[in-house]
Amino acid sequence: MHAVSDAASCPLNWRLFLPQEWADDAVRRRRTGVPEDVGHREKWRLALDALDALDALDALDVLDEPAGWGLVPPVVVADAGYGQNADFRAGLAEREIRYVVGICSDITVQPHEATPSTPAWSGSGRRPVPR
Repeated sequence: MHAVSDAASCPLNWRLFLPQEWADDAVRRRRTGVPEDVGHREKWRLALDALDALDALDALDVLDEPAGWGLVPPVVVADAGYGQNADFRAGLAEREIRYVVGICSDITVQPHEATPSTPAWSGSGRRPVPR
């Protein structure tokens, strides 16, 4: 998580991502010193956790140090790795945080009030699908 402006970028908060295969590998965990109580957590959840820690004045992070600064970003910008995830976008919406995220061309985007409709089938060719 970085605070950015036209002139600078400053890291504010970060989380270590532990892939599932590392979380399940006791030998690898022991060799690298990964604590027993640390497990796999999806990247989008880690991002929401980091946002929550920035906002919560009394929050404690994994090092038991004060984490929250009472900061709420005016907008979150993320790449398609996060933007494709509906749960991540919903988490931002629940927190009332505006966002601009990348998406891939296979995702459908519609205004909130849009209602899918299916054109009438002419009787020949493929049946139409909702759009």
